[in-house]
Amino acid sequence: MQKKILIAVDGSIHTKYALKYAASMFVPEAKVKFTLFNVQPFVSRYLVDEARKDPTTYSQLQAVNQLNADRSLELLETNKARLVRFGVDEKKIAIVSWPRALGQAKDILEYARRYRFDAVVVGRRGLSKAQKIFMGSTSAKILEHAESMPVWIVDGDVQSRNILAAVDVSDSSSRLVDYLAMMLGQNPDAHITFFHVYEDPGALISLDGSGINAELSDRITQFQKSWIEQFQATARERFKVAGIDSSQVKWVTLARNQRIAKMITEYARANQFGTVALGRQGSDDAFFTGRTAHYVAERLTNCTLWIIG
Repeated sequence: MQKKILIAVDGSIHTKYALKYAASMFVPEAKVKFTLFNVQPFVSRYLVDEARKDPTTYSQLQAVNQLNADRSLELLETNKARLVRFGVDEKKIAIVSWPRALGQAKDILEYARRYRFDAVVVGRRGLSKAQKIFMGSTSAKILEHAESMPVWIVDGDVQSRNILAAVDVSDSSSRLVDYLAMMLGQNPDAHITFFHVYEDPGALISLDGSGINAELSDRITQFQKSWIEQFQATARERFKVAGIDSSQVKWVTLARNQRIAKMITEYARANQFGTVALGRQGSDDAFFTGRTAHYVAERLTNCTLWIIG
């Protein structure tokens, strides 16, 4: 099955990092198609309205549109050559210049949905404090509006190819396993660590403020043990079918001692993971990407974040 990767490009260094990262995630013989996508600059609505009234203005508008299209294609060709230098066969690369219609982020996502891409890849500039609150950058808007579309946000020149996959008891974790198997199958260089945080029954309290009883504590412990055993067995089987060897997979389970999102972020940073992958919504669903995904997206730096719908 051929994988389809859409990479949003512009003239920044962040695009270079995104291209380099995307190229590194697939072996040369992988069945993958890269599409480089650039949204042309916005043409003023005022200019469009005026063009309808005056032939001279219309001619000027056509000239502006042609200039934008030419510059966009030049930018795309430059980045195509860059992707080739990163080791991707030129035959696996397509370019698309897109006149802006809905807004940069929404145009990227609209195209990705229409043609059923398996991932949207975008480089991220460092977020300011205000952007962290309002999610104002293009990459943040893509993340916010992606819904079921998988998104890869590349922050910086990511060197490590080790992947930390954060899982919980929600259905999104099963979808994450399927996605990892599809994207990384037959790749001997892929190394995946599943990261699961479990609840310590001893740290839980009842409604009256006291600790939970022994019977309930035992049930919680048994449920969590059964879930992780079943999940591991399922993941191993899916990876085996995909051609991912058991030696490429590790498992880390930790008792919760603080906010789960913070544990994920700190573990990834301390162990120098290049990628963190997690479901858009976990067991703590929220209106944006889920509270865990939102927290990690804001704080993860010099790393790539995969958010899987």
